[in-house]
Amino acid sequence: MRRPLVFALLGAVLAQTGDGFAAEAAKPPELVRRAFLGGRVSVLVPRSFRVLSAAEIRRSYPRGNQPDAVIVDRTPLFDIAIKHTALPMKLGGLSGFLDRLRKGLTKPGSKVRIIRLTMAEWAGRPFMLAFLERPNPARVGARRMDNYTVGTVLDGRLLLIGFNSGIEKRAAWAAARDRMIRSIRVRE
Repeated sequence: MRRPLVFALLGAVLAQTGDGFAAEAAKPPELVRRAFLGGRVSVLVPRSFRVLSAAEIRRSYPRGNQPDAVIVDRTPLFDIAIKHTALPMKLGGLSGFLDRLRKGLTKPGSKVRIIRLTMAEWAGRPFMLAFLERPNPARVGARRMDNYTVGTVLDGRLLLIGFNSGIEKRAAWAAARDRMIRSIRVRE
């Protein structure tokens, strides 16, 4: 029973709010540090991005399991979704969660292409990295999108941060996205 809930929670974070996600970036965006979840989580985000209101998040994620915060560009063409789940987790349990995720994503009929599933460490903390290409679940006439989801633990619960964009602009966002991911800091 718990396994479908885990994938539903991950799916909620992996869903995006934008239409097309085709960021036109002639130059790398200027990144600034923003704090979320009462200052416990911070990440570099493009200065031009804005945080969606609670009402906008409810409209963008109507099926429940809304993220705690969503940060989007003006159009929106790229987004970052943060979800502090209710799923109990220990830092040592992240690799097991990653294994369960891999099994769920490789079932017959899955429309998700795994780019990379791995564990990493920075700033003295382990992180789970799930880099996926999947259908865009939030839009009619959906295109495929990239989901770069980073997971760690905060207060004994799974914390997920998803970076989402259209696959056609994968290269345009690669350097900025990688800097944003590496910039994640969690304060217990």
